[in-house]
Amino acid sequence: MSMHRKGFSKALYNRRLATEDIPKTWAMLKDDGVWYKPTRTGYQFYCGRYAVNNSSICQAWNISRNGVMRIAEWLSTQSESVQCEEGWDWE
Repeated sequence: MSMHRKGFSKALYNRRLATEDIPKTWAMLKDDGVWYKPTRTGYQFYCGRYAVNNSSICQAWNISRNGVMRIAEWLSTQSESVQCEEGWDWE
């Protein structure tokens, strides 16, 4: 577990993820190898080549489910949000 996660307190889980905190939170997720892919039915987060569900992200980073959905919503408006490992075929 990365050192920066220790900086998150339970307060982040209990309060709404502020819009100005979303880019910083996403940067921390990206540093840990999480990436985002829009799909036909919504979105999917991956860690490396493994799909991870929202509950896993909530548990590992102490973010509420609503916070994860806000991050996904914000990512859907960003053009550089999709990151894929080199040479990996999407589907």
